[in-house]
Parts: sequence; structure tokens; C-alpha cells
Amino acid sequence: MNDLALHVAGAGEADEALERLREALTIGRFQKDATENLGVFLLRKGEAEEAAAVLRRLIETEEPGELRWRARYHLRRALRALNAS
Repeated sequence: MNDLALHVAGAGEADEALERLREALTIGRFQKDATENLGVFLLRKGEAEEAAAVLRRLIETEEPGELRWRARYHLRRALRALNAS
């Protein structure tokens, strides 16, 4: 689902990509990449508050490493967007 969402996004279908990422998160196990991508796509769409919530959950559950670092970076972007609005 994560790969499908990225493919759909590449075709310019942002809303469809968001739907696929949300769907990926409902499929049993925790989809870390899909969670990160959902946060990024929400941020790009201007939904900084929801993006921040998604990224916070990822940070709370992820072990230290590259994915957690990237999630923190995107969370900072979301928080800046919230402060600017």
C-alpha cells in the first residue's frame, strides 16, 4: 500500500495517495514508512495539526535511528507551520 500510495502521488493524485496511506495503516502490522509518508503528505496538503499527531505517534513508537530522525525533522516542519498560521 505504501508503494501504491507513492506511485499514485507521483501521478498527481494527492487525495488518492492519502487514502492509500491511511488504508496501509489499517492492515494489521504497524507500517512505519506509510506512517512517515502520511505525515509528510498531510503536511504538504496544509494539514499540519494532523501531520504533527501522526509524526508524534511514530516518534513515540520508533527506536532511535534514521526513521525517527526523519520523523522529528518533519514534526519540526509541522510545528513551524502551525506556529505560522
